[in-house]
Amino acid sequence: TSLSAIQPNNSETTQLITYALVATAITGILGFYEENVKETIETKTHEFKQLIQQNAAIGQNTQKALIAIALGIFLLLAIAYF
Repeated sequence: TSLSAIQPNNSETTQLITYALVATAITGILGFYEENVKETIETKTHEFKQLIQQNAAIGQNTQKALIAIALGIFLLLAIAYF
């Protein structure tokens, strides 16, 4: 038997089967996303937002500490000169 006998052509039936297979694949991909990927992405996004907020708070505390140290050094120098 020759494989050319079952080779697809551009007939309406072949196109319909192709569209049905593509639609099935897309439906499967969307279902997989909904069941497995969506929750993970939402969880990681929430964790990332929390990390950014924590880093911002740490940065603000560090900035306040540096200002306090600089002010202390300035006052010590002012006392030493006067």
